Amino acid sequence: MSRRAMIVAPAPRQPCTVCADPTGPGVVLGQWTFRGQLNIEIHWNSAYHSDTVIEQALDLVEEALESELGVGMGKAGKRMLVI
Repeated sequence: MSRRAMIVAPAPRQPCTVCADPTGPGVVLGQWTFRGQLNIEIHWNSAYHSDTVIEQALDLVEEALESELGVGMGKAGKRMLVI
């Protein structure tokens, strides 16, 4: 079954690109900005990756955004798991 999770946070003040190498079948990471928000979306196949593994990946993405770009989730940030 295909799954999706998202992070929405304030957009960084400088252009950036976020990418990742797939960790196995069915994992795709995308990012875009819209209306001042940075959106990061991960699509995966739950036959290969558990929700817990994807949540851990999102944790790493959040940590990298904050430590490398100074972009935190803030009050406007949110995380969604869409089934």
